[in-house]
Amino acid sequence: PYKKNSECILNDTLPCNSLVKLLSDNFVPTEHIAMLQIDIEGYEYILLDGMFKEIPDESLPPVIHFEHKVMKYQDMTHPLVNRTSRVDHTKELLSSRGYHFYDEGEDYLALRLV
Repeated sequence: PYKKNSECILNDTLPCNSLVKLLSDNFVPTEHIAMLQIDIEGYEYILLDGMFKEIPDESLPPVIHFEHKVMKYQDMTHPLVNRTSRVDHTKELLSSRGYHFYDEGEDYLALRLV
């Protein structure tokens, strides 16, 4: 069971990079990625926004799976300055690139049918 002051909780700062930089640093080409699984605690929209600026449309993965539960919670507790919902913004980003959505409860499956 989870304990609030548990010794197993680590507090480490992680480097922040773009998806393209992460792939490049690990010698993974951005072309031909079949599926992208994203779970970054409500910040999926930031990753996707950056990814769409760096990867050409023809190299985008046909399948993107992401959690939206945390985004909805953050929208209630810490709304964005412009009052746009994180989930709506994420869906707009993906829709603009030809993705269609399947709601899986706490997750979305986005398929690019082009």
